[in-house]
Amino acid sequence: MQHRHDYKDKRIFSNLKDSNGHGITHIIKIDKKDGSKFKKSDVTDIEEILVWIFTLCAGRHIGMPIKICKNKEGEVHKEFSVPLMSPYGEIPNWFPKQKGKVIESLFQNFASRFKDKFLRRTIKETIHWYVESLNATFIENKTINSQIALEKLSFVLLTQQTPQIISKSKFDKNNFQINLETILDEISIKTVLSGEHKKFSTHFDSGSHLLVNYRNHIAHPKRNSSIDSYFIHDKFLINQLGLYYTEMLLLYLIGYEGEFSNRLKFPLWEGEYDSLPWK
Repeated sequence: MQHRHDYKDKRIFSNLKDSNGHGITHIIKIDKKDGSKFKKSDVTDIEEILVWIFTLCAGRHIGMPIKICKNKEGEVHKEFSVPLMSPYGEIPNWFPKQKGKVIESLFQNFASRFKDKFLRRTIKETIHWYVESLNATFIENKTINSQIALEKLSFVLLTQQTPQIISKSKFDKNNFQINLETILDEISIKTVLSGEHKKFSTHFDSGSHLLVNYRNHIAHPKRNSSIDSYFIHDKFLINQLGLYYTEMLLLYLIGYEGEFSNRLKFPLWEGEYDSLPWK
């Protein structure tokens, strides 16, 4: 994988950002180590894995609109498509930009998980909701999207792995807060309200308690609720908490064990990364 030939021209990316546009930013070449030819169908799975890795790392939908290959006679075949792609932008997320080699381990993680059709679908759907939560305009929409991802992740990690952490019947009997706290505790994610989130500890026992109640307020608003008095920064903090939990559970499901950029510490200098709690 490499940048386009003129990537050092800073106008390219600034123009993309200013115009909310799309463009070819990287080129990927796929070869076999022995130099032998292969069928286009042989690399379909590789292409799919790369698209979802880049989507997860960029925090926006990434696609491969142009594919070029040569057949054994040397004839060039070009394939053009219009895949789902988000406008170019720098979306703050978990990815440690100065540790780009983690993509290699991510490829192995994805390749292993994608052999299981159920996990492949779950990971793809969850990444989709994660990206939607990052790119939605309104904080309320961001929160709801991340909650969809959290509910799916909680269910799969608690009931659909071997061995089960809890049974499906127990999951169904529990409310979402209990299920979320159970899986977060299982992988050593702290839910204590600290730092800027400590201000919410007067009314809420934990991060999951805060997040679930805010989500319920969005879906089922009540008159004269104290949450109505929250400022935009308060809502931003709650949303950050939901995104943090989503990132942690998603990375755990994928099997990632590298470093990550902790959004609960944003803004921070690029290069200041944390180790995952379960490592």
